[in-house]
Amino acid sequence: MDRRLYDRMRSAGLEEFACDAWVNESGRVVRFEQWMKVSGASAHNVVTLKNFSAPVPVSAPK
Repeated sequence: MDRRLYDRMRSAGLEEFACDAWVNESGRVVRFEQWMKVSGASAHNVVTLKNFSAPVPVSAPK
């Protein structure tokens, strides 16, 4: 989680946060699960990523 997002969530009442990630043999995240508790309410998210396109070349900014 990005530090700025974490700070915003904490100010909105985030009490707990955990995340598990599954990485395939190519190094891609193919699934993750999140558990969080915000202002006394619990949530559990499951995200599955598939059907990846070809890699896109990226270069450092100049």
